[in-house]
Amino acid sequence: MHTLLAALFDGHELGDLAVLALPVIAMPLLSLRLRRVFAKTDAASFPRLFIYARSMAAQWLLVVCIAVLWLTRHRPLAALGLDVPLSMPGKAGLLVAALATVLLLGFVMRSLSKLDAAGRAKLAAKLDASKIAPRSRREAVVFLPVSLTAGVAEELLYRGFLFWFLVPSVGLAAAVVASAVIFGLGHLYQGWRGTLSTAAVGLVLGALFALSGSLWWIMALHALIDLQYCVVGWKVAAWRAG
Repeated sequence: MHTLLAALFDGHELGDLAVLALPVIAMPLLSLRLRRVFAKTDAASFPRLFIYARSMAAQWLLVVCIAVLWLTRHRPLAALGLDVPLSMPGKAGLLVAALATVLLLGFVMRSLSKLDAAGRAKLAAKLDASKIAPRSRREAVVFLPVSLTAGVAEELLYRGFLFWFLVPSVGLAAAVVASAVIFGLGHLYQGWRGTLSTAAVGLVLGALFALSGSLWWIMALHALIDLQYCVVGWKVAAWRAG
């Protein structure tokens, strides 16, 4: 254990360790705090817009911190998976992400259009139970930049930075698993079922990143997953408005 810890931290600066502390310590703790807020507040009065704004501000601040750390240390952006110009796997990945966007959003819209009254009520109840998902058209519109922000910031941290930090010490396969576990723990506010499903998504995204070495399309896929809530939230709001 001592040898592993020594290998992990060897050669890293204080700034690197400070960034590492965010997904490993700070985010799980903040997520647990948000979970307690969930337990005390019903869906109608939950401060979603405030949570959205705070989340975007915190995540873009994280992006800035990583960017400053990289630029001041003259580290290549490719070390984070930000390959410029795009590699061939990166180009192929973006093509896959574009195709996935068309297919998935089309599937969601088609599925929503086929729901009867009972199905719509069940979906609305499921949306309310999550509490964080948008319930009005205004919230659905605001959730759009939230989704894009999460795609950029969370992938930069959980895949780009964590892989850069972990791979030299534990290897690529272990980094994929470790980043997925840490990603799941950062979403403890969703409950254990949500945490496990988020970790599973992180495992898939990590494996795709490991295979391609390019983070751009992984960011796009992550944003796409969250964008579904914009579509569903908008439709549910329209149903409620009559």
